[in-house]
Amino acid sequence: MSDLAKAIQIAHSGGAMINPNIASKMISQFSDMAKRSSQIKVEEGLTEDLSKSEWQMIQTVGQGMSNKEIARELCLLEGTVRNSISNILSKLNLRDRTQLAIWAVQTGVIYGSMEG
Repeated sequence: MSDLAKAIQIAHSGGAMINPNIASKMISQFSDMAKRSSQIKVEEGLTEDLSKSEWQMIQTVGQGMSNKEIARELCLLEGTVRNSISNILSKLNLRDRTQLAIWAVQTGVIYGSMEG
């Protein structure tokens, strides 16, 4: 089958033809971006003031639970969960719950290894 016929067949099935040189550059750039963006750092010492209940909250966020699920799991109101997560983000100087979840997974918090 000719290259043109292959390209048409791939495009018709929803795929895309990418020059191998461009593909390898894209993969390299995506890999670099992922490495840079997924490293969430929390300054040493900022975790010292977290309570046991805040550690539990961080664990549930790291497990991907919604506010509603966390409220049910920890027997709290959704508003309490929302406020607690905001306080935790502030204490750890994190931007959002996604960063908190990534940090929890990266550091092993979701398994209870960082509890204070």
